[in-house]
Amino acid sequence: MPASASRLGDAQLVLEKGQEVTLQDGQREETVQSRHETVSNLLRRMRVEPEDDDMVVLDLDGKVVEGHLKPSSDTPTHLALYKAFPQIGGIVHTHSTYATAWAQAGKDLPCLGTTHADYFHGPVPCTESLSAEQVRGQYELETGNAIIRRFESLNPQFTPGVLVKNHGPFTWGASPALAAYHARVLEEVAQMAFLTLQINPSATGDPLLEEKHFFRKHGPGATYGQ
Repeated sequence: MPASASRLGDAQLVLEKGQEVTLQDGQREETVQSRHETVSNLLRRMRVEPEDDDMVVLDLDGKVVEGHLKPSSDTPTHLALYKAFPQIGGIVHTHSTYATAWAQAGKDLPCLGTTHADYFHGPVPCTESLSAEQVRGQYELETGNAIIRRFESLNPQFTPGVLVKNHGPFTWGASPALAAYHARVLEEVAQMAFLTLQINPSATGDPLLEEKHFFRKHGPGATYGQ
């Protein structure tokens, strides 16, 4: 687990009610809401201290396989993303302050420097507004569909997060630990962008520098690290 993931609580990204970590078990074709050992350890590191009785295992159709509690109301959103992006193994949804502020503003989070570019390729996108019919209907499923539509021309592995307009951030990764790490990074770069634009409202990024930083850490030509 990345060291920074264990400090999510210190970064005020504690997963309280209404905020979830899920894991997709590709071998079993199931999604786990705080039910897998990896998720349990992650949450304990985040000071949530879940008990086994608080964990639910679902199949990818949303049917409860293990556990006696009712699944989260956001389950359809998570299931839609697992089905659309099968390469991801964990999803985190928070309402962290700065990332949520960008979502409420309905703005893509711009890439203004190399910290952002080390983790996200280009801006972190914000979804479109949901229609009244979508909100009144299968709201959680439509939230997932809005994310999927926003990524029609984007690579979810290169951009492991999204801002849902008027709602908040979702992040993902190959594991729940990476999804949580990306949630923390997203909150940090959202704050950096806000402060940068307060200092210089005309600030822009450097596309060449951003590409250099991203692709030295990601993709087949990555050269960063040991």
